[in-house]
Amino acid sequence: MRLRWVMIVLAVVLIIVHSAWAASQADDERSASLLPDALLRNIGTDGPGTPIVVFNPLSWARTDAVEMESPYPGEGPHVIITDERGRVCPARCLGDRLYFTARDVPAIGYKVFWANRVSKPAPASVKCTDELLENQFFRVRIDKHAGVVTCIYDKLNSRYLMPPGRFSALLQVVPGSGRPHDLRGDSTAVMMDSGPARGMVILDHGYEKSPFVQEVALHDGVPRLDVRLTSDWRQSHGPDGSTLRVAFATDVRSRNATIGWIERPQGSPNTPALRWVDCSARGYGVSLMVDQGMSVTATDGVLMATLLKPRAGSEAIDEDASELRYSLYAHRGDWRAG
Repeated sequence: MRLRWVMIVLAVVLIIVHSAWAASQADDERSASLLPDALLRNIGTDGPGTPIVVFNPLSWARTDAVEMESPYPGEGPHVIITDERGRVCPARCLGDRLYFTARDVPAIGYKVFWANRVSKPAPASVKCTDELLENQFFRVRIDKHAGVVTCIYDKLNSRYLMPPGRFSALLQVVPGSGRPHDLRGDSTAVMMDSGPARGMVILDHGYEKSPFVQEVALHDGVPRLDVRLTSDWRQSHGPDGSTLRVAFATDVRSRNATIGWIERPQGSPNTPALRWVDCSARGYGVSLMVDQGMSVTATDGVLMATLLKPRAGSEAIDEDASELRYSLYAHRGDWRAG
């Protein structure tokens, strides 16, 4: 079968275990070189529109957000995506990028989708302003002046994740000795994408000479709150140095956890983990996952990840630009469900 223009999308893996992340990166790179010659000749891409082949290198089926080069650069933003069963999901073009959710991509396999331009967006559950994000799973409220998340409502489980008066997606600069400094206030929140494929609000922070930008997003059909942090660390470091961390307050109360361990109810054994931490109690839990960073921990229901630790022992101004991602996931059951 003669192939039309086929675009290969290697979906971004949200990291739970660092070794799995490293392996999946290597798999993605190998797949990028092998798929065109080994598989594409045998993949049926005839269908209504521009075919997009999404490959899943993981050993479980996935529904996840896809970002790729748009087949319609410079044209209208509205696109619909159709799978082989005729199911339609919304998509959106911003500039030269296309965003949509690839549903039910099989384990260690692929699925073909077709994209078509439309004059109006497809119906979707994603809503977004500079103070509210909402999809099928969460309703998230943002204080646009403080630059933090003030409320997360779990729609599937009909409960609030956060206690009143607390904050999530709260960046903190922690000196080598001393109290953490919250990056809250004198911030800005700007709606970047209003749907239908995703909603995104940008939270802009600053600490002395260092800018930090969090892109807080909900995707259509994806049960996670995703954040991408872009930072440019420009601090002068003393012998102790400083670290940057992010905190998510939850109302799940379980006993304190050692860094890098799952937090379990009082009396239960801890379980070692990498790049993620979980608070679970009474059949409900919340997990924080990080694709990079130094460590994760949970204390009194607050999930925290240490993201950056500039080099200590130097008095010079360091310019250390970086980008990383972290996600919040609510679940029924204990930490194994998370």
